[in-house]
Amino acid sequence: MELECIEAAGMYVVLHIGEKGVLYRSSLADVESKLDPRHFIRIHRSAIVNLACVAHLEPISHGEFEVVLKSGKRVRLSRTYRGPVEQRLRQSL
Repeated sequence: MELECIEAAGMYVVLHIGEKGVLYRSSLADVESKLDPRHFIRIHRSAIVNLACVAHLEPISHGEFEVVLKSGKRVRLSRTYRGPVEQRLRQSL
């Protein structure tokens, strides 16, 4: 099993590993600083995803998308992080 995404939850983060969600007491910024940037990217102020787990992106509205992971989990991609995601995926959204 691999870490597919990390979401902020107050004073904790939720590590989504397979179908499990594991609570870890840390800030999202602290966890992000320890991740390999070749494999993980921030897509929202409260979410980071593993690029290897991304199945596709679906448009929602007003330039925002949902990142659909291979597990079926959906995580919102905000306009703020759209540019860096486009660069990493080498495609225009």
